[in-house]
Amino acid sequence: MIKDRKIVAHNNLIGDVKNYGAIYVDDDIVVDDDLITARTGGHCSLFAKEIINQINKN
Repeated sequence: MIKDRKIVAHNNLIGDVKNYGAIYVDDDIVVDDDLITARTGGHCSLFAKEIINQINKN
């Protein structure tokens, strides 16, 4: 599902992300088409704001 997709994940999961074939991006929020990812739960306000932005674009 995430192969060849750009994502961010918690630092503990970077190895897993790469092993699954995803493209790790070192940013707080990453948008790759219909996939929105955030680094940690501490970024939930940024994550929610980006979801709202993406919904409003469509």
